[in-house]
Amino acid sequence: MKRIILPSLTLEQGENLINQADDIRDKCIISLFADSGIRLNELLSIKESHIDWESLNMVLRYTRSVKFEESLRLYHSIGT
Repeated sequence: MKRIILPSLTLEQGENLINQADDIRDKCIISLFADSGIRLNELLSIKESHIDWESLNMVLRYTRSVKFEESLRLYHSIGT
């Protein structure tokens, strides 16, 4: 069976979506989705203890580690 790759947002579309967000929480969520490929169930399971603010790393339960210092949009949207 051939896999179909669905189209994704362009960088400009992603930035426009982030700019349309009303508050810092929504900007951060959109940035996480766009920049890390995080899944909805991973987002919903994030706890404060999963985030290492010194290394800007987030360990997602049972799945993977997301380094978010490379994403300037996310980095700035979380207020650092």
